[in-house]
Amino acid sequence: MSISIIASLTTIPSRIDQLEPVIASIRNQSSIIKSIELNIPLHCKRLNQAYDIPTYLLEDELITIFRTYDYGPITKVLPTMMRHENDPDNYIWSVDDDVVLDKKTLATLAEIVDREKPRIFSGKGGVLNKNGRLDSGLDLEPWWGYGKINWIEAYGSVLYPPGIYRNVKDTFLSLLESGDEDIIFSDDILISMVFNFAGVEIFLRNPEFPMEFTEAVKVDALHDIQQYSRYNRAYDKIMAFYNVTRIPLKFN
Repeated sequence: MSISIIASLTTIPSRIDQLEPVIASIRNQSSIIKSIELNIPLHCKRLNQAYDIPTYLLEDELITIFRTYDYGPITKVLPTMMRHENDPDNYIWSVDDDVVLDKKTLATLAEIVDREKPRIFSGKGGVLNKNGRLDSGLDLEPWWGYGKINWIEAYGSVLYPPGIYRNVKDTFLSLLESGDEDIIFSDDILISMVFNFAGVEIFLRNPEFPMEFTEAVKVDALHDIQQYSRYNRAYDKIMAFYNVTRIPLKFN
C-alpha cells in the first residue's frame, strides 16, 4: 500500500551540527518520504542554550524547520502530531537525532499498514515484564522481530498513523505540563503508556536491521543505566495519574 509519510525529529544545540548522517539516512530510505519536519525549540530547556541553526538545514528543500516549545525528548514528534491533528492522510515517522538507520527500516514499518486500523509500528521495543515493571533493559523482549508489544524504544524509529493525537492530546499535555522531569525525560515510557491506555495497538517490525549511533550519542546522551531508575519513577507517576496498578496489555 502506498502511503504518504512525513519524517519528524528534533535535536539539542550541542548536536545540531551533527545531523547530516541522520538526515542522509532518512533521505536514502527505500520508501519515499514526503518531507522532513525538524522541530527546533525556541530555547533548549535541558541545556539552557539557544540554537545556532546550520545553513545546510535552512537550505535543504526537503526539510521544514518549525520553532516550537520545548517539551523535552518528545519534541521529536509531539509538535508534528499537533500540527497534523486533523490531517487524515499523512503518517508520521519519528526518528532520533543520533541514529543512522538501515535504508529498509521505513519500508518494513510500513509494509503491513492498514488504513482501517490505527496501529503504531516500532523498530525497537518489547513487552514490559510480567509485573508490568521495567527493572532493566534485559526485561524488554523481543527487541528484534515481529509481533505485538506494549513498549517502544524510540531510537529504532516509530511510525504513527494519521490523526492519532486527537484522542490523547489532553492526556499528553496534562502529563507534560506537570513539569515532572521524570516524565518529561522518559518519552518512551510516556508514549507507550498513553497509547496503551488509549487502546492503540503497537507492533514491533524489525528483522535485525543494522543501525549505527552517530558521534552525537556521546554528546549529552540519556542512554545510561540511571535512565532506567528514571523510567521506573515515571512509570509509577503515570500509573498514579491513571489511578491504576497495572498497565493494560493489548494482546487480544
